[in-house]
Amino acid sequence: NDAHEPARAALCGASATLCHDAILTPMDVVKQRMQLGRYKHVGDCLRSVLRREGAWGLYRSMPTTLAMNVPYGSILVASNESMKQFLGVRKIRQDTRNLLPWYFLSAGLSGAVASAATQPLDVVKTRLQTQDCLVRPKRPDGSSMREPVTYAGDSTNLCAPKYSGFLPAVRTIVREEGWLALYTGTMPRMLHAVPSAAMCWGTYEVVKNFLQDY
Repeated sequence: NDAHEPARAALCGASATLCHDAILTPMDVVKQRMQLGRYKHVGDCLRSVLRREGAWGLYRSMPTTLAMNVPYGSILVASNESMKQFLGVRKIRQDTRNLLPWYFLSAGLSGAVASAATQPLDVVKTRLQTQDCLVRPKRPDGSSMREPVTYAGDSTNLCAPKYSGFLPAVRTIVREEGWLALYTGTMPRMLHAVPSAAMCWGTYEVVKNFLQDY
């Protein structure tokens, strides 16, 4: 069935993303914490998170992760199908090799659209996932000290999480930094999403069409 059904494509993308994130969110949390350079290895990171924050620490950002990734997956798949329709790729029946650049172009542009549309959600998700890692001790006047960063869960420097959830995080970011803070990192994220989506979905389309011919 070659009918153009963007709503159906969006639903498929959302469902696949839901299953994906239910499994990979803890891994994403560990990856981001490791990137901050405060742990020796993955095992050390896991033990620290479980000891200081409990198992919920690995899933605290799950609602926000889904709030970002489900729309992203929906927009990406629906945009890709619509882009192929616009470019006329869906109507062409010829050697797949001639369609190769169009598949990758369609997927790459769709990745750019989806990443730009969901950037605010990604900012909030990242803030929630990393807020408990690093906390700078405060002077009596409230200013940050220049001593080495300490863990928020350290018993000698207990500190409540700055953001208690998705909506409180949005309100705090907007109040303290302005609306534009929700779009911080949009260009780097698009530069990552374009080749990622192009390689993933472009390869998928090519392989699918190749297998359909045999």
